[in-house]
Amino acid sequence: MPDHQQYFQYLTQGSVIGKLYRRFWLYPKVSRYLVGKTLDVGCGLGGMVDYRPQTMGVDINPHNVEYGKERGLAVTLMVEDQLPFANAQFDCALLDNVLEHLAKPKPLLQEIKRVLVPSGRLVIGVPGLLGMKADSDHKVFYGEIELEVLAQQCGFESVEFFYTPLWRSTILSNFLRQYCVYAIWRAR
Repeated sequence: MPDHQQYFQYLTQGSVIGKLYRRFWLYPKVSRYLVGKTLDVGCGLGGMVDYRPQTMGVDINPHNVEYGKERGLAVTLMVEDQLPFANAQFDCALLDNVLEHLAKPKPLLQEIKRVLVPSGRLVIGVPGLLGMKADSDHKVFYGEIELEVLAQQCGFESVEFFYTPLWRSTILSNFLRQYCVYAIWRAR
């Protein structure tokens, strides 16, 4: 069982540069792929919920949810692999730097598919090689091929990839902790 208080403290100790990067580079870039009512699964401290209108968040960490609610954000506590929403409630879902923490991601991905409208979109961000090694809680590394296979196994169609902070690069993946691969999936 994860130490929720410890992970909350870890998240709150982010650098000013990291916060500026997310607010002025990452969130605008990711938001271009989000449409309509969006659910941020594993929303952490609620940065995307705060940034993007029509976005609500869920997290399994009660400290993260309490922090978000204190800031007036639309965040809800979830039980592992269970989203507290009826079927077909969201046009989009975001799973940003969460998938690599899950040893068995299929139950959560199927639950996300359940709450998406037909042909709804799921945007998934995973770290590159250096980012993967940077957190002892990371369980599975995903590249483009692994993401495409997982999409098919879970009833999604892989549509497109994009990369942050700039473009696809093995060098950036190996030497920049913030490098991430993003996959856009569409529910089938």
